[in-house]
Amino acid sequence: EGRLIDLQIAPPAFLDEEAHYRALLAVAEGVLPAADEQLLDWMRDLGFAYWSAGRYAPAIDIEERVLATRDGALDAGHPDVHIARNNLAASYRAAGRVEEATALFELTSEEFERVLGEEHPDTLTARNNLSVNYRTVGRVDEAIVLHEQTLSTRAQVLGEEHPETLTSRNNLAAAYADDGRFDEATPFFERTVEARERVLGEEHPGTLLSHNNLATAYAGDGRLDEAISLLVRTVEAREKVLGGEHPDALGSRRSLIAMYLKAGRDEDAARLREAMPDGDEATES
Repeated sequence: EGRLIDLQIAPPAFLDEEAHYRALLAVAEGVLPAADEQLLDWMRDLGFAYWSAGRYAPAIDIEERVLATRDGALDAGHPDVHIARNNLAASYRAAGRVEEATALFELTSEEFERVLGEEHPDTLTARNNLSVNYRTVGRVDEAIVLHEQTLSTRAQVLGEEHPETLTSRNNLAAAYADDGRFDEATPFFERTVEARERVLGEEHPGTLLSHNNLATAYAGDGRLDEAISLLVRTVEAREKVLGGEHPDALGSRRSLIAMYLKAGRDEDAARLREAMPDGDEATES
């Protein structure tokens, strides 16, 4: 069964897995037909590993090839085509190509619902991803409605503490924060942090994402000291788990710089900014 990327949970950097699939493909592409199922599965998994490690350009390259091949070899309604389209859309979004991502996510969500039904886990993942992308392009009201529907259905179908339900709760809270509804966002984030720490562990990337988002909600709610304290721990943990140059680690560091500036702690902000990679400009958000 193919892996369907569920946005907002950032998996660990599968560096060993990446090397494994690159070695497999170096041999397999020379001996297997382009449409061979095993070859396409390995390509899909390499694309997933690139995406997980924040290497979006090579992920897009290989996922475009997978989608083109699957689209040409399989029926348009085949789940593997939808999975390939979803995963390419996730990489487009991560790389900032949001309009292309939106079109693919909308098509994927419609197709999954038509083929698999409204309550199938893959349909709910596709709907979640479309909602996240709506937030990215500023369509927050639409995102909130879809997130609320997805959370309700996931809780009913999968259970209140299933990792995918926790993803939906995190994402709905983020949409509330985007809309300035911090009084609603903060308790959602706090509940998600508590559950993810218990279910996934304190250093799981999904848990660290929730820590980062809760810190942002605290700052939006005027609780700047709590926000900074939580974000300091999040930066340290993300750098330990993901590496200092992973996009999520850099994102938390940029957020912490912005919060230091808002708190008047210019020296702390300057110290962090100096440690950023060359070419990465951290400014107040």
